Amino acid sequence: MLYNYYREPWLVSKLAIMVGDVFGQDPLVSTYGGWGRAAVIIAGPALATLKPGAFGPYRETMSQGRGLGVIGEGYYPRGAISPATDDWPFLYLRQPTFPLLYVAGLAMVCVFTLAGFLGMAPRGTLRRFDLHMFFLGVAFALLEVKSLTPSRSCSAAPGWSIRSCSSPSSRA
Repeated sequence: MLYNYYREPWLVSKLAIMVGDVFGQDPLVSTYGGWGRAAVIIAGPALATLKPGAFGPYRETMSQGRGLGVIGEGYYPRGAISPATDDWPFLYLRQPTFPLLYVAGLAMVCVFTLAGFLGMAPRGTLRRFDLHMFFLGVAFALLEVKSLTPSRSCSAAPGWSIRSCSSPSSRA
């Protein structure tokens, strides 16, 4: 069961389709609204215990009043929305794209870094800049990030246990 408040209706659809693909059945979805959408997505063996015919296919109705009314309810059909996969694990992107906002943010970081470097570095240092040492530093930074990533996959939140841990040496 998943429940949360989502800003976009397409995200509820994407999650419902992904849950349906994982469990091999159409999930039961209830959506509630106001501004944005709250949704409950249920799938798994417990759905078989529901009374047959209690819910039909998912459909939306206009809720009356200003409260948090039910927008839609029913079994959500599996469809053709592109799911988050290992090749593109970004759940909150509608389609596999690289958002322009990320590109602009990365460009700003690069510009500010270069401006800070050129503004603060002594003039003699810039004339004898060593590309070999620069790329050795970049390689070291990448190796450090790589060595920290597997250790994060072994940590758990308080109250949760981990059955297995993977490390670079234990992978085939």
